[in-house]
Amino acid sequence: MTRFFRLFASTYDRLLRKHPLPVKCLTSGVVVGSSDVVVQLTTPDHIYDLRRTGIIGIGYGALVFAPVIHFVTTTWARVLPSTTLGALFLKTTVDMTTVFPFNVSVMLGMNAVARNDADPINSIQNNFWPSYSAGWAVWPLVGLTMYRWIPLPYRVLYVNSISFFWNGYLCFRFTDENPTKP
Repeated sequence: MTRFFRLFASTYDRLLRKHPLPVKCLTSGVVVGSSDVVVQLTTPDHIYDLRRTGIIGIGYGALVFAPVIHFVTTTWARVLPSTTLGALFLKTTVDMTTVFPFNVSVMLGMNAVARNDADPINSIQNNFWPSYSAGWAVWPLVGLTMYRWIPLPYRVLYVNSISFFWNGYLCFRFTDENPTKP
């Protein structure tokens, strides 16, 4: 098993260094899609919807989330490579007030489309603030630790690992069986 993991990790690392954005897009699509699969399969009496997973995994994870986070992390590495406490707080604060609201809005919209909601804009307007404010309990610490300790090539993978749970939370919030559904 250790040999398999080492082979997988070295192959991933080689591909990541050779084709960073496509590998990050593929990884994000798989991670975000997997979180939706887990939500659907653990929701009582829910029939699995492959279309929903495709919209959320490919539409959001691969085509929006990965390119945005790749651009943000590589830009910060160029513009402000410092890891002083002030630089970490600045990067994280800017991310939380610009990139995070964008990502939350797109994810909410994709969830609405995946649920065949007739009005995704209304869904975003109704659900943005509870989702955004909940994110403040998670993402600032993720940003601080990412910019301080995670090497640049692995930052999107690190964010993806947290996103598995975060996107699962967002997907669950909008299942029909969720009694706290907004």
